[in-house]
Amino acid sequence: MGGEIAAEDDVPMSHSIEPELRKLNMPTNLVKGKITLENPYTVCEGGKPLDSRQTTLLKRFGVATAEFTVQLQA
Repeated sequence: MGGEIAAEDDVPMSHSIEPELRKLNMPTNLVKGKITLENPYTVCEGGKPLDSRQTTLLKRFGVATAEFTVQLQA
């Protein structure tokens, strides 16, 4: 979950999504049925626009990048 929750509470991703992550340019491998990164990888940086690949990765990892509020006028 991108560091959003403690490692012991995190749920491993299914091995079946590894090809999708590779298509999104993440340097991944399967090692004994677990998805692993070959190299450190930054999905996005603060203040820079996101492309569709980055938004798909953030959604897959469950990371919210914005907060929205509503102010009632009447």
